[in-house]
Amino acid sequence: MPDRFGKISINNPPVVPPDAPEAIAVPAAAPEPAVEKEELPIKTVPRSKGSAGKKRPQGKKRPTWLLWPAVLALLVALYGLLGFFALPSYLSRSLAEGIKNATGYTLQPGALSFNPFTFHFNVSEARLSASDGKPLAVLGHLEADLAPVSLLRLDLVCNTVTLSALSLYVTREQNGSYNIARLFQDKNRAGSTEILDFSDLPFFFSLNNIVVKDAKILFNDMPTGKTHTVEKLHMELPSFSNIPFESSEYLQPRFSAVINGSPVELAGNAFLGSSGDKATTLSANLHGVELPLYAAYLPSPLPLVFTGGTIDGKVDFIFDPTSSEEDKLAVDFDLQISAVEVNTSEESLFLTAPRTVVSGRLRPIARTVDFKAITAQTPAAHTFGKTFAASLLPLFAGERKNDKASPHHAITSPASSPLAVTIDTLRVVDGAFHLWAEKGAGKPTATWQTIDVDISGYSSAANRGDGEEGTFSLSGAAGDGSSTFSWQGKLASSASQTGEFNLGNYELHPLLAALGADASLEVSGRADFRGRLTVTLPEKAGASLAFKVADGDLSAREVKLFDGKNVVFHAPSLHCTSLGTALQTINFGRISVSDGDINLRLGDIPPVFKAFSGGRYLLQELDYKGRLTLHKDGRGKKPSVYDDLAITAKNLDTLEKAKENLNISFKSPSGGTVEGQGDLRLAPFLATLEARFAALAAEDILPLLGRSPLVSAVYGTLSGQGTFVFPRIAFSGDISVAEGSAPVPGTTPLSWKNLSLQGLDYSSEPPRLSLATAKFEQPQFTWQLGKHEQGPLAQIATLWRELLPQPSGERREGEDLQAINLQNISCSDGAIIVHDQRLKPKWQGEVTGFSGSIAAIDSSKKDEGGKYSFAGSLDGAPFTVEGSLLVFVDDGRGDYSLNLDRYPLANLQTQLAKLAEIDSKSGQITLGLAGQLKDGVFHESGSLAVAGVKAKSAKTDAALALALLTGPEDTFTLDFDLSSDDTLGKDALVDELVGLFQTKVVKAAVSPLLLASGEYSDLIGNEFIAFEPGLAVISESGKAILERYVELLRTHPLLAMELSGGVDRNSDTPGLKEQLLARERQRVEEENQRRYQEWLKEKELFEQKVAEQLKKQAPKAKGAETPPAVLKDYIPVQPKPVAVDNALLLELARKRVELLQRLLVEELGIASARVVVEPLKKVPAGQPDGQEAPLVRIALSPTR
Repeated sequence: MPDRFGKISINNPPVVPPDAPEAIAVPAAAPEPAVEKEELPIKTVPRSKGSAGKKRPQGKKRPTWLLWPAVLALLVALYGLLGFFALPSYLSRSLAEGIKNATGYTLQPGALSFNPFTFHFNVSEARLSASDGKPLAVLGHLEADLAPVSLLRLDLVCNTVTLSALSLYVTREQNGSYNIARLFQDKNRAGSTEILDFSDLPFFFSLNNIVVKDAKILFNDMPTGKTHTVEKLHMELPSFSNIPFESSEYLQPRFSAVINGSPVELAGNAFLGSSGDKATTLSANLHGVELPLYAAYLPSPLPLVFTGGTIDGKVDFIFDPTSSEEDKLAVDFDLQISAVEVNTSEESLFLTAPRTVVSGRLRPIARTVDFKAITAQTPAAHTFGKTFAASLLPLFAGERKNDKASPHHAITSPASSPLAVTIDTLRVVDGAFHLWAEKGAGKPTATWQTIDVDISGYSSAANRGDGEEGTFSLSGAAGDGSSTFSWQGKLASSASQTGEFNLGNYELHPLLAALGADASLEVSGRADFRGRLTVTLPEKAGASLAFKVADGDLSAREVKLFDGKNVVFHAPSLHCTSLGTALQTINFGRISVSDGDINLRLGDIPPVFKAFSGGRYLLQELDYKGRLTLHKDGRGKKPSVYDDLAITAKNLDTLEKAKENLNISFKSPSGGTVEGQGDLRLAPFLATLEARFAALAAEDILPLLGRSPLVSAVYGTLSGQGTFVFPRIAFSGDISVAEGSAPVPGTTPLSWKNLSLQGLDYSSEPPRLSLATAKFEQPQFTWQLGKHEQGPLAQIATLWRELLPQPSGERREGEDLQAINLQNISCSDGAIIVHDQRLKPKWQGEVTGFSGSIAAIDSSKKDEGGKYSFAGSLDGAPFTVEGSLLVFVDDGRGDYSLNLDRYPLANLQTQLAKLAEIDSKSGQITLGLAGQLKDGVFHESGSLAVAGVKAKSAKTDAALALALLTGPEDTFTLDFDLSSDDTLGKDALVDELVGLFQTKVVKAAVSPLLLASGEYSDLIGNEFIAFEPGLAVISESGKAILERYVELLRTHPLLAMELSGGVDRNSDTPGLKEQLLARERQRVEEENQRRYQEWLKEKELFEQKVAEQLKKQAPKAKGAETPPAVLKDYIPVQPKPVAVDNALLLELARKRVELLQRLLVEELGIASARVVVEPLKKVPAGQPDGQEAPLVRIALSPTR
């Protein structure tokens, strides 16, 4: 064959004697070096004239052949040095480093030697240790004769290999890995756990005449806690290679060792010549081999753990290098296994077999095992669990759950395929099968015995290839002999088997469970069954066995279906034809029942019926005749029995044909009748029925529509027609209820003479109620208002939510409470009795002629309340109320506007007893009220107009309050805003208004102006008229305040004004004094002016006299000055001191008060009786509150 490297031919290599010298190849590209001529040194001599033209003498040429022996000797010496010394040193170092880098192990190569002339290789005292220092292998001595020509091809070929005193220390760790696993792993492969494949090595090798002597192996199996020893191991192998190579001679295969104290020897023949049979055979006879000791080390994982059994027989190992790759190695076996005990790793299945005979051939490379014959006598299987199938599942699992039972786990490729199995014949004779609920149970829950199994021609391959089908048969009987079964057919494939199955007189519950029914199907009875059964093995780990039934026929007797301890269905006989299963469903085909009895609790659907609606169970046709008993919630409520119930349904397994396939009729307990036709389908379950009903008692039918009080607790005579939908409970049509009533939580029921519902569309799941019109005629209702109950708005909203249908499931975030759309609800000529227990004593009123409507209650518009408008009379006083109510929010938000006209206070006389100063026997109130409830807080505001209310005495605080409140028409209005963070709606409005009036009385007593309406709030703190200091003149600010008080008196005719004070010592004294000083200064000034004029006149007279005298004297004489006596005669008058006394201050106060009284009475038209003056008798020390200006104080009082 041509060499893989394409340069050196290895076809028919010549046989080279071992002692022949090897030729040394010299590369052709290296030419022989040329020997240059040696030149002698030349001495320079000056040339003479006579020497010109003479030639220089040349040196002699040295011969080159003298160098060849030296070169050859040098090369041989260098080759010897490299072979004897350099190569062993290099190998010692490189092997240790290579193994360290590749595996992390430490190699101590010991003493290495190599003869480069004989190519003999020796190793002594080598040692391989793990990373923790523990030894993995110790080699005493290794000798190998290498083929030098193969080395030139970079192939490793040894004519002989001998290993002496080899010790291996192998440990299987708790996780199933091996301490030597790194030696067999290839880092360059995709999975680091794959075994190194020698055929994939980057070089060729052929090891021939391999001898291993005096070796031992110590195997420590930590998961099992066992230690296995192999001593005195001697093995001779003819060849081990990945290339074709023929040696001149070969050893015969031989193996001997002492394994766990027992000698084992294999002997055989090897035919490795150039012609003839080249197969090698090793034969071994087994005697009493303990199966549990070695079963865990089989070449393929098993879902079983062998706990007992011994093996006797013969095993032949056959190696044929000329065969195909898959057939090079084969193991023939003929074994007898005694006292086998097998358990699954989960301990859910326990098998015993006294004697089993097995023969066949195993091909490990091809991963196939061919069983010629398997025979088991009287085996017994014990399973633990609920069903046989669940207990058998571990046998077909794709992998073991307990890796401790797989010693090959870490050194086999995870991608290895399972063994392919063929069985020529398999027989089980007189077997037994026991099912136990749990270990340690007193007795098995089920036992099958006399089990016979016959299988022939089985193959695990998808296609046998020979075109033939195997056969199988299985039969047995129950332990008590009450039931029998049989199953036989052809082996269509390795994974799926189909055959005719018969089961006689078997319990119905385990039969249905075997067909795939879940645990919720609790049933009793016995049945006969026949049909075609297919069993399919699981395709992957963790899956279960698949059972499929076709063309089944089941006849059951005394059938009972249970829901817990309650019997929900009973039938003396039930017949089911065309029964079949597929995947996870059971098709019950056609079911017919006579004289059946269905018992249900209102609102509860048994799990078995839900399974039909969910597609878990299928049905083609149903013919039921019998009765239905419906049990209601609550003690003392009698169940409703619907007799003569007839249900006929067809085409239930085909959605396209599930139309007009349902007919139903029955009688109600009250004697009414229901008839209907419609559509019925099972997956999902949906029944649509066009029904007509008459003379029905509402309490017998309406509870079927849901648990909402709006439908579940209505009484009356029901008639109508429409479309019913189940199981989501829906109805659309028209209904009338005569002489009906419905409960109202916390009070007496709502009753009516007649109720007509038009355009009703109701659904319980999802909750939906749509109604075009609802008309109540003469409704009657009692409304209770308690102290600790919700406010009126919240109470009404809660009442709506309790009456309307609610979702049965958990409410999701953002989901509507229910889908409600009520277009119009009206009532006429209604009567309501109101009991308000919030008042003391409690108050009762009667509403008559209550009529009106509420419209647009739509849950899709949560923030838009339903609009309502009603009118009537409360104790004879007419009222109207209108607004909106947000029914579909938790806090009952809404608003209203109430108007009550001229309601007599006498009806509230006892409730107003706390207002002792008020005469409540007369008078009327007109109330305008607006309220709103939002976010749980009640906001209420409005006005209360009170007419004709008097105080019992003018001297009371209430009289002043009434004077401040009462207007010109003898009425007053209380504007109120009861908005607060508290839920004021829980308190009665009367109490709130009484409290409001009492607050005003207190305010009037403290400061009357606190009670004034908002337009007079500017007078608070201005209870005085300011004057100019020291004057009886009103200041500008005083004039403005006086005008405001005049307006107040004109607005409240029962109000009077008291004037007092009028002077301030601190501010008026300086003013008065300044006036006196001014007067004194004016007097002094006038007096001094007079006196000065008189002095001037005297001076002029004197000067005139002097002038006349000077004329008489000489002209040049100097004029005489005014004599001092004249000047001394002029003396100015000085001001006299002034003083302000109390008389002046009191006089000023009197003038001021009289000025105000005169202005109010004479000029402003205020009655004199309403202006009262209180004279000042004593001058106060100073003004109150630190006022700087003089004031006249004003006090308000009722008119006397």
